[in-house]
Amino acid sequence: MTVRDFGRTDGVARDLRESPCLMELDLAAVPDGVYALEAGLFDGETSLGAVRLGLVLQQGLDARRPRPRRCARTSGIRATTSAISTAVASAAGRSTSGLN
Repeated sequence: MTVRDFGRTDGVARDLRESPCLMELDLAAVPDGVYALEAGLFDGETSLGAVRLGLVLQQGLDARRPRPRRCARTSGIRATTSAISTAVASAAGRSTSGLN
């Protein structure tokens, strides 16, 4: 059963690996649930192939997502980076000058 038809897109590149066909789909009006999104590739009326992607839609995920916590301190990053650089250089038998 088709819930929503997103129509056709013309002018798709010949090599989809090199130049993928990007689409923005408005799913706001589709009710929550489990769906299969299917896309077909045609040359005129001749089907060249199709792909199906299973997905679960839930409205309002952005509002339910917890906000990321901010780091209170970032001063340890520089010291950790320096220690990692020193360890890598030591393991490789090189001087640590110029790695900081």
